[in-house]
Amino acid sequence: HRPWQKCAVAKVFQKTDEFEDWGTKALLLRLRWTLAAAQLWPADAFRLLDVGNNGCLQRKDLISGLERLGVRSEGLSQERWTRQVENLFRWMAQDHREVIFLEEFRAALE
Repeated sequence: HRPWQKCAVAKVFQKTDEFEDWGTKALLLRLRWTLAAAQLWPADAFRLLDVGNNGCLQRKDLISGLERLGVRSEGLSQERWTRQVENLFRWMAQDHREVIFLEEFRAALE
């Protein structure tokens, strides 16, 4: 087998973990659709996910909150679900912080 970089489709991919980005974008799209179906604005959803009422979301808040909203796909293993949400968390959190603030959450959903 030859390396993927030498394949004709290599120019489509910018980095080797591009597939993880697709999964993150798909999860974000599912979240957007879920919020639209529930008629929730991003700020309202953030408040629902922020169970500690501390103005920020930690990884565990995002994981459990997205499950409560019904974003998790049926049949998805816990390991894969956790990995998908952690990728989304890293994508949303600016400056590689360990929390997501309302403005970051809102910006990701626009």
